[in-house]
Amino acid sequence: MDKRLFIDKGTKTRQEMAAFLRTVADRVESGAMTLSRGDESLQLDIPQELGFRFNVKDDISRTKTQRKVQIGFRWVLGETKKPDVLNDMVIS
Repeated sequence: MDKRLFIDKGTKTRQEMAAFLRTVADRVESGAMTLSRGDESLQLDIPQELGFRFNVKDDISRTKTQRKVQIGFRWVLGETKKPDVLNDMVIS
């Protein structure tokens, strides 16, 4: 069962998205991230090793094709073992 803890959607320019992803990368590297909006806030303590997923897909309808790039990472709370990860993708 999934329990949604925090969600944010919207539109950003390419430059804004790059800055956002850099901030996420910095926080992941530091091991702590706080998500906040208004009175809502969520603290994430990020372990040294975590699993990740990088997914690119096209959603095709009759009138348009929408390309989606999804980047996700995960870990089991309280667990310290290394997750199963495929590390053969290269981004250039």
